[in-house]
Amino acid sequence: MTKHIPEEQLIAYIMQTLTDAAREQIDVELQQCAACRQLLQDLVVEYRTVERGLAAQLGKVRPSSQATFATLAPRLRPPSRWRGFQMQKLAFPSVVALALIAIAVFVFANSQRSVYEPAPGDVITVSQGRSPINNAGFEAGSDGVPTGWVLSGPPPRIYEARRDGSVAAEGQASALLTAVDADLSQFGILEQSIAADDFLGERVRLSALVKSDGVSDWAGLFMLAKGPGQQAAQFDHMYNRPIVGTTDWSRYEVVLDVPEDSQGIKLGLLLAGSGSVWLDDVVLQVVEDDIATTDLLGQGDFYDLDNPDFEAPLSVRGGAPLRWLVNDPEAVGYTRGWFLAGSRPADYEIRQDAAQVVRGQTSALLASTAEEAPGFGTLMQSFRADEYLGQRLRYTAWVKSEDVEDWAGLWLRVDGITARGVTFDNMSDRPIVGTTNWTQYEVVLDVPEYSQDINLGILMQGTGRVWIDDVQLAAVDLSVATTDVLGLMNELQNPDFEAEFKATRPDNWYISGQNPENYEAKRDTTEAISGDASALITSRDARISDSTTLMQTIGPDEYLGQRVRLTGWVKTEDVSNFAGLWLRIYGPNNTQLKFDNMADRQIRGTTGWTQYEVVLDVPEDSTRLNLGIVFSGNGRVWLDDVQLEIVGTDVPTTD
Repeated sequence: MTKHIPEEQLIAYIMQTLTDAAREQIDVELQQCAACRQLLQDLVVEYRTVERGLAAQLGKVRPSSQATFATLAPRLRPPSRWRGFQMQKLAFPSVVALALIAIAVFVFANSQRSVYEPAPGDVITVSQGRSPINNAGFEAGSDGVPTGWVLSGPPPRIYEARRDGSVAAEGQASALLTAVDADLSQFGILEQSIAADDFLGERVRLSALVKSDGVSDWAGLFMLAKGPGQQAAQFDHMYNRPIVGTTDWSRYEVVLDVPEDSQGIKLGLLLAGSGSVWLDDVVLQVVEDDIATTDLLGQGDFYDLDNPDFEAPLSVRGGAPLRWLVNDPEAVGYTRGWFLAGSRPADYEIRQDAAQVVRGQTSALLASTAEEAPGFGTLMQSFRADEYLGQRLRYTAWVKSEDVEDWAGLWLRVDGITARGVTFDNMSDRPIVGTTNWTQYEVVLDVPEYSQDINLGILMQGTGRVWIDDVQLAAVDLSVATTDVLGLMNELQNPDFEAEFKATRPDNWYISGQNPENYEAKRDTTEAISGDASALITSRDARISDSTTLMQTIGPDEYLGQRVRLTGWVKTEDVSNFAGLWLRIYGPNNTQLKFDNMADRQIRGTTGWTQYEVVLDVPEDSTRLNLGIVFSGNGRVWLDDVQLEIVGTDVPTTD
C-alpha cells in the first residue's frame, strides 16, 4: 500500500517551515505520488485564495463564511469579458485566521491600549486545571519553532519563530517572532488552534506578556472565534491599539464571545513589517460579561462608502488608522476606509496627493514602486450591502493615469451570503491604458436582495500611476444599463488563439491560480498545431508548489443534461511537476458538481504536440463551466485548438 504524505507535512511544506532536508524528502515523495501532488495542489489553492480573500473581510461587520480575495478585489483579467474566478469551493480552516489578519479593519483613533494583569483569584483554565493552550509558557521543546505552535503568514519564509532561552518574562524561555527580511507589506504569525468545547457560549480573555524591539509597522495578540462553516464570528488582533517600536514586557489582552456553535478558536501573536517580538505566559480564561469584548468585527459603521473624496485624515494600511499615533497625517499614505491589496501589494503604494485633484484638496494615488510589477495592486474598500438591496447601483469616479504599462480600471463586486461575485465588473473590456487626463468612468451593477457585501476600488496591472477622486455611489433606475460581465457566453471564445491578445494574456482567456504572478501567459506565433498561433505559459522561477491556469468560464445552457468532451492540443518543455487540461462544472451556490484535471494522467517533462481530453456529464442544475489548462512547477506549456463538444453516452467520462 502506498504511504501518502500527511496533510500536516504538506501544510508545513506550503508554509516554508520545514528543514531543507525534510523539504527535499517531500519533493522526492511528490515526484512519486500523483495523489500527494494533487492534495498539495488543492491545499495551496485553498491557502492562497483564502489568504488573499479573507484579509479584506475585516473591513465589514459580518464577513462571509465563504469569503475569498475574489470577493473583495478582482483577480486581474485581460481587457476582455471576465469569465468567473473560483476554481474550488474553499474550506481551509488552518489558514482562515492568518488571511483575516493580513489586512486590518476600520478602527477609531481614540482607541486605547488594553493592559490586563491577572489577579490571584482569576480562573486560568476551565478543564480540570489544565491549560487548553499547548506550551503556553514556552518551557517545552528545543530552540526551533515552539512546541505546539505554528509559524504562518504570507509568506512565512521572511519571518522566523523560535523558542528563546535567553529572554523570558516568566520561567526560563519565551517565544521569539522576528523578521528576517524587512518587507513592510508582509507579516508573520505564531499561532495555534484549540477546540472550543470548553468555551461554548462563554466570554473568553486571551492575555499574554509581550516585549518588542524595533517593530516598524505593528504587532499584537490575535484571537479568532469561529462560527459555523469556519465563519469569523468574533475577531481582534489589536490593530486599533498596536504594539509599535521598542517596548518592555507588558501584558495585553483580547476579549471575545465564543458562539454556542463555534467550530474552534485560533490565537497567537502577529508581527507586521520588520522588528522582533517576544511572547510569554499566554493565558486563556473565561470571564464575566461585565468585561467588554474587544471584537473588531462589530465596530464601526461599514454600511456605506467611506471617505469618497479622499479628504479625510490618512491611515497606514488595512483601512485603519495607525500613524495617527505620531500625530502627523502627512507622514502616512493610506486613506481612511481604503486600503492597499492585490496579488503583489509590495510592488505598489497608495497615498493622498494634493497636486492632482478634480475637486477638493486631495485625490488618492495608486502607483507602482518596482521596476517590474508582474502582479497587480488595488486601492479598495468593502462594506455591507444593506443600504442598496434590490437596487441598481452606479459607481462613478474620476481617474487620471500616467504610463500605465498594462491596464487599469474601476471595479465593483457584489457578493451574496453564500455565493461570491453575484454581479461584477472591472472595466476589463474598456481598460485605462497609458497616459490619460482626468476622465469620469462608471460601473453599474444590480444588488440582489440576497446580497451581503459590496466591494469596490481601482486596480492597476503592471507599472504606472493612477489617481482617483470624487467617488460616488448612487441608486439608478432600470433604464440605466448594467455593465455586469458575469453574463456568460455559451461557447468558447478564441479557442484557437488566433485573435490578438490584450493585457499580456490571450484574448478571452485569463490567467488564475494560487500564484499567477509567477507565470507569464502570451500568444505565441512560433508554435501552433493549426493556424498561426498558440497560447504559451512560462514559469518565472516558480516553486514546485506554485501553479497557474489559463482558463475561461462559459454558460451551461447549451450543455445541460448532456455529456461534453473538452479537447486540446498540448506541448510541454521541462515541466517539473505536471500539466493537464481541466474542466469543472458548478451548480447552485457555487457547489462543485463534476471535475477532472487529469491528475491521474499528468503531462510531465518534455512532450510533443498531443491531443488530450476530459469528458464529464453536465447536470441539469449546472450554473457554469470553468475550463482550461493547469500548470504546476517550472517549465513551459503550449495550448492550441481547444474544443468543447457534446458527445454520446457511449463515450466514457473521466471524472
